[in-house]
Amino acid sequence: MEARARQVRLLEGEAFFAVAHDVRRPFSALVGDHRLTVLGTLFNVDPATDGLRVDLLEGSLRVERAGKSASAVVLKPGERYWAGRSPQVASSDVAAAAAWVDGRLVFDDASLSQVAAALYRQTGEVLTFDSPRLAALRFSGVLQLSKSSAWRSGLTAVLPIRFVAEPKGYRIASTGQ
Repeated sequence: MEARARQVRLLEGEAFFAVAHDVRRPFSALVGDHRLTVLGTLFNVDPATDGLRVDLLEGSLRVERAGKSASAVVLKPGERYWAGRSPQVASSDVAAAAAWVDGRLVFDDASLSQVAAALYRQTGEVLTFDSPRLAALRFSGVLQLSKSSAWRSGLTAVLPIRFVAEPKGYRIASTGQ
């Protein structure tokens, strides 16, 4: 029986994969100029603006850049591959990276503009800021995505901001504190 490869190409957005290992039918995901080859695994892929991030929850995963198979790395559970200016592998809270699958976003010292970008990717809500100072505020915590009122309440509980409804989303304004 001829082996049949399973392959997907991620064109945009974040994706979570749960793939059964099958030596006769290898699975790979193509993300930009990277090939992710499954060796039996659960992993999250985020082609973020600061570079591709791959978080491995279970199993193992080979990550290689197109035309650079000599520099391929094999991730172990709990590791993140980040293809920023220079690719690197480090331990990471990989469960937090995949929390969006369960309707949550987890942040650790993220700017409010980074939070807004993640919320847009997950909910489609457009957030604008009254000032760059507000966009630079830092946030650590978990936001529930089930309703927009839940994540808005989570942010206003810890930051001196308020949400003003706009035709295409919300404007973030200062509470004046």
